[in-house]
Amino acid sequence: MNVDEHNIKPPMAKRKRHMVSIHGQKWNDSYYYMRDKENQDVIDYLNQENEYTSKIMKDTENLQSDLFKEMKNRINETDQTVPTKEGNYYYYSRTEKGKNYSIYCRKFETMEAKEEILLDMNKISDGKKYSRLGGLDINSDHDLMAYSIDETGAEVYTIYVKDLKSGKTLDYNIENTGGRVLFSPNKNLYYNTIDDIKRSYRIFQHSIRSSDPDLLIYEEENKEFGVGAFLSSDKKFLFIESYGRESSVIKYIDLEGPTNSVITFNHQKDQVEFDIDHHGGYFYFITSDNAINFRFCRTKVGKNDTENWVELVPTNTTRRLKSIKLFESFGVLEYRENGISGIRIFNLDTFSDHSIKFHDDVYVVGLGANPNFKTNLLRIRYSSPVTPSTVYDYDIETKMLLEKKKEIINKYNKDDFVVNREYALARDGEKIPLTIVSKKENQGTSPLLLYGYGSYGITIEPNFNSKIISLLERGIVFVIAHIRGGAMLGKKWYHDGKLLKKKNTFYDFIDSAKFLIQNGYTSSEKLAIQGGSAGGLLMGAVTNIEPQLFKSVVAQVPFVDVINTMLDDSIPLTTFEYLEWGNPNNLEYFEYMMSYSPYDQVGINSKYYPNMLVMAGLNDPRVHYWEPAKWVAKLRKIKKDNNVLLLKTNMSAGHGGSSGRYDYLKEVAFVYSFLIKTIL
Repeated sequence: MNVDEHNIKPPMAKRKRHMVSIHGQKWNDSYYYMRDKENQDVIDYLNQENEYTSKIMKDTENLQSDLFKEMKNRINETDQTVPTKEGNYYYYSRTEKGKNYSIYCRKFETMEAKEEILLDMNKISDGKKYSRLGGLDINSDHDLMAYSIDETGAEVYTIYVKDLKSGKTLDYNIENTGGRVLFSPNKNLYYNTIDDIKRSYRIFQHSIRSSDPDLLIYEEENKEFGVGAFLSSDKKFLFIESYGRESSVIKYIDLEGPTNSVITFNHQKDQVEFDIDHHGGYFYFITSDNAINFRFCRTKVGKNDTENWVELVPTNTTRRLKSIKLFESFGVLEYRENGISGIRIFNLDTFSDHSIKFHDDVYVVGLGANPNFKTNLLRIRYSSPVTPSTVYDYDIETKMLLEKKKEIINKYNKDDFVVNREYALARDGEKIPLTIVSKKENQGTSPLLLYGYGSYGITIEPNFNSKIISLLERGIVFVIAHIRGGAMLGKKWYHDGKLLKKKNTFYDFIDSAKFLIQNGYTSSEKLAIQGGSAGGLLMGAVTNIEPQLFKSVVAQVPFVDVINTMLDDSIPLTTFEYLEWGNPNNLEYFEYMMSYSPYDQVGINSKYYPNMLVMAGLNDPRVHYWEPAKWVAKLRKIKKDNNVLLLKTNMSAGHGGSSGRYDYLKEVAFVYSFLIKTIL
């Protein structure tokens, strides 16, 4: 795509002098002023960029419409989730054709009973540009419902409580919360509030219909930690978790005890995390204490010191334990081994265990909704890159999988597609897993979309994505690079892509791209790359390092102004990030971060860049709109090529884009039309 063919001049942002000084270095950040959302020049610039993007992409409007219709028609617009039985009710949600949001419902005792609508998000969102449900919970008597709503995309939620007998919402709400709502068996409602940097830092207890002020249960004073709360599976304990990037401290309240005393289970240690549950007077937990990939232990309640821990499953270099959940007669461990997720069932008396077997080479499996403590059925979700999401009930006694529902994908034949797991060789000798999906008849060099993330130990799962079919059907190969910084191959895979090893993430992605080219999957002229948030940082870094390697780039809500953001601890969540990227107030970290920060590195290696689509959200609390806006403005000023550079800002959404399902599909259609135009 060449800007000359459009004969439309892009907007050029104003430049204003702003000197930054640290560690004896000074430089002028000409676009620093874009942080001021109240400055009309900033809003005008964003609108001008949106107008420019619309003009450049005008010739794709029919393609966008076709893509939207394809993706919409591929799914069942009127659909329903598998009901979950709790108490005397079956709970489920459903969607209706033409409506953007889900409807939450229940039926009494049987699915043939009359439907009771608990919450219709279509009515909640009526007249609003954005509306997202945060949390929803029903109390144990099934007569009260708490739910939280974000109306801006800024991830600040208001909690409402509805009386399910009268159908009326109570005449108060709880504002400035993190969105989590949790009823305990004693009918108290627990919720979290956020501070001025949008860190979840307090847990409150609220008594329904009481005039008493809400009780502060716990406050986390360490600004590098957040706090959350959850119930044990038997609902006898409330756990309070203080969490950092790789540390967690568990405290608990005995809900059957005489007081609300908060008891500490473990004290904070760097790179030591926990997941915990309770059964029969014992705490069962997984921990990374002396076990990088976690080990499974138990201890009697009140005997919390490490000398009382009994190890049930030791750590393993190829298998990382992910979570634990207990039931009355069995327990469950979720894990990942050699990059593949799995579920282990174990007997609580003998600790004998077995894993649920699947036959695909590449797949994703995890726990579904399992609210009932007394059950012999375990609900799980399964998919692969070519297998639509399937809900099973696994019978613990017979070891049989009972299919409850498979997602229906219209005009889709699984046999038309193929999945391969390849391994690219990194420059330091590590093998990088690649998940490659394509049409079977694809032969030779093809247009290809390479997706990556590579941060926070988050694994980009190779699950089913019906939207990708629109690319696959057009002959585009889709590849996920499971690079370091994620945790596809365990905790070490994560540690080798963070802090002073962060560049491994970027080099892994570049080496993956070169592998795909060298092995005939694609060429530089047909290679597009995509990533969002920290994956947007990845896009910016690799494009600065080797811009000639790629034909086009999609960077969604990209974290690209690394130095400025990490130097400002007033920005939401910045202090959380020190353990991921480092603190630039430390000279060693500053110099390392400066050497890859996409905004700061623009034009240093090259002044020629691929076609680029950059996307932002005006209300984004995680990656503020000014990061992609500044980046694009600087690229426009410095780059010398005629490739197109587009900035598209959603003026009424945040980090996750549009909240409605149809609006979201339109955003995907826009991105896909850019990719198709630039690499086909």
